[in-house]
Amino acid sequence: MSRCLLPVSFLACCIAAPVAAQVPDGWAVISYVGTGMANIPNGGLTLLHPRTKSSAQVTGLPIDLTGGANDGIRRGAGSVYVDAEGDLWVGEVGPPGTSIELFRLRLSGNAATVVSKTTVGSVAPSSLAADWLGITGISVLRDGDVLFSVAGLQNSAPLNGARLARLSRTNGTVTPIPTAGVQGDIVASVASRDGKFAYLHAVTNYGGRNPIVEVPLAGGTARTIFGAWVVHSMFVDAQGFLLITNSTYVLEIDPNTNAFRGLGGVFNATTRGVVAEFGTGNPLVFASDTTSSSGGYWFTDRRTLQHTMINYAGGDTVTDMAIRQAVQPYGTSTSGNRDYAVSRAFTATGLPLTGNGAFSFAVDSTVPQTAGFLTLCAAQASTRLLGVDVHVDLSRVVALVPVLSNTPLTLPIPGSVPAPTAVFLQAFFDDIGAPQRIGASEGLRIGVVR
Repeated sequence: MSRCLLPVSFLACCIAAPVAAQVPDGWAVISYVGTGMANIPNGGLTLLHPRTKSSAQVTGLPIDLTGGANDGIRRGAGSVYVDAEGDLWVGEVGPPGTSIELFRLRLSGNAATVVSKTTVGSVAPSSLAADWLGITGISVLRDGDVLFSVAGLQNSAPLNGARLARLSRTNGTVTPIPTAGVQGDIVASVASRDGKFAYLHAVTNYGGRNPIVEVPLAGGTARTIFGAWVVHSMFVDAQGFLLITNSTYVLEIDPNTNAFRGLGGVFNATTRGVVAEFGTGNPLVFASDTTSSSGGYWFTDRRTLQHTMINYAGGDTVTDMAIRQAVQPYGTSTSGNRDYAVSRAFTATGLPLTGNGAFSFAVDSTVPQTAGFLTLCAAQASTRLLGVDVHVDLSRVVALVPVLSNTPLTLPIPGSVPAPTAVFLQAFFDDIGAPQRIGASEGLRIGVVR
């Protein structure tokens, strides 16, 4: 296949000014619940670097997410998501009577500041395990709204008994989403890659198998795609495969065919978190209980299922996992006679690591080899121009590069690039069926990984 090389100078110009510090590119985050039994609060969040095997506990969290010391109350962070800006969205869990809140946090180093919090209800009396009383899953949709699921809450505003909802990033409104036909407690959830569906693990039998269902967010009939034991964490990778933790396994499920396979064999602890890198497809798994096998497992090659333990301190209270994607599509595309999107194919050229001269990506079209141009910018934006959704800051354009759809573009990453730094890209095409004959891909953020 032909390949286009983007000169290093383009990248050097784009990243002349480092971006604001958030969750570092390529790092993962685990959430966990405090037991209320230790001398210090022991719930919260921890940042994990799979390549250096280092970690850092997030500081400055409110007591809602850490739990108290010696108060006997089991509460803390029940779910976590990292958005395209690097902010953390964290869902609270707690015992009956707890007011449950959805937090947006911003990091400086490993210190957190609360940007916003939204109260979604209070925990009702329930027989559920404490980890699941509150917010049980979070995703950010392509339009920026936050999708979240809950379990064990009282029937009151703003959810009024709903178990799935979306939070508007524009005005803060919480809108319930119907889940007709879905029985039981929703203990895990995630949005599909295109943002049109939610995958929910609904539990009625805590001693047996329970369905994973696909729910159309625009309304419609839910359908069962798989049956599993109680799932702690769910993730949708770049190609749309659903990854789930299931007892001591991690499973990959194709929602279109319901076919599945195990990833990495049997772990020697309960799997509680799973994510995957965009581009390589390589997963990071957290397996956690009271055994010495607790810790992170990083897949260095998803194709051969090679993975290595990275020995993070664990415990039986880990609830979820998230990742700051170094290669992150964002926004929506503008279609005409063709559709356009950043390629979801797994590549062998790796992540945008410093010194990776082979890093590449592609913009796909439903008609391959469509000619267009790629805009490289020093900042992202969200504007509508001539009917086209523009996701790069056109006042900070660094270069315009000819591009052919479905053709890899090589963007060498110099070894001297400081971190954190990022470049923002969007491809535009001549399309007679699009507004003003301009079709466009979604935006693409590429952050340099150390």
